Amino acid sequence: MLDPAVRGRRLGTAILCGLLLTMAASLPPLHPLPIDLCLLHRLTGLHCVSCGLTRSICLLAHGRWRESLAMHPAGILVAAAIFVEGLRGAVESVLGRRLPYGLLLRLLPFDRAGRP
Repeated sequence: MLDPAVRGRRLGTAILCGLLLTMAASLPPLHPLPIDLCLLHRLTGLHCVSCGLTRSICLLAHGRWRESLAMHPAGILVAAAIFVEGLRGAVESVLGRRLPYGLLLRLLPFDRAGRP
């Protein structure tokens, strides 16, 4: 069983993840931030590894998944990770116990040694 402090943190995680996805759906998808936060892009004009990720997640939240993939292929993975983590936090805070990690291991296409 999770103690009340851990349950509160799990609920906070769920709320934060929900707010992030709600913000992504409410921001304009092609210009979600008013300034360029990437220091590398501002100084050199070159795109870093994460450039376009916020726009990709916003495009996905607006249902424009093809444009999201074209903007940054990892956007769908990051959005899915935010959703799953929020769902896990919500379920664990309501149930008051940790979800079994064996369930996740059975869903992955690897055996216990990490081989495909």
